[in-house]
Amino acid sequence: MFAAKKSKHIQLVDQLIELAKEKQINEIQLALKEQEARELQKNDLAWSSCILGIIECLRNNEKNSRRYHLTAINHSNNDPEIIYNFAVSLEGFGYLNEALNYALMAYDIEKDPLYIEFAIDRAYELGLSETVKRLIADWKKLTGKIHSLEDTELEKNAGVVREKVEQMLNRDLTDHKELWTKLADT
Repeated sequence: MFAAKKSKHIQLVDQLIELAKEKQINEIQLALKEQEARELQKNDLAWSSCILGIIECLRNNEKNSRRYHLTAINHSNNDPEIIYNFAVSLEGFGYLNEALNYALMAYDIEKDPLYIEFAIDRAYELGLSETVKRLIADWKKLTGKIHSLEDTELEKNAGVVREKVEQMLNRDLTDHKELWTKLADT
């Protein structure tokens, strides 16, 4: 039996995931992927826009990434995979709460373990232990498996500021020092 050929948009997303894993983004490779994504626009505006959103995320261009992802969602009739890809991009920009919300939106549409796993991880990073417990219960029902963040991990880290959240707070405090100084003086 032959393996099913992946659609062009799935191939592009997979290739972008591999680029992201390399940690050093090559602008020439991104430009080539962008060209391929634009060629998809005629046949599949939703996936073309989603891929362009991922590319802009890899370029660290939040405004364009967000615009492309929202266009993709609007043209896809709320395709959960497209919504999930937006959640991943939002997580890349450090918007954990928004990423969590979009992952849950994707999960509400399609009960995919990938979507709920992503939501569990974001809720955990945000320190939302009750949400994590609820999502883990859903995970168990969906997969029939015990989740790696079962109660012992939750209790051990209760009240602890997660490293990623701490980094985001430090970044916000550093990047907007004048604003915080003005607010403190009022």
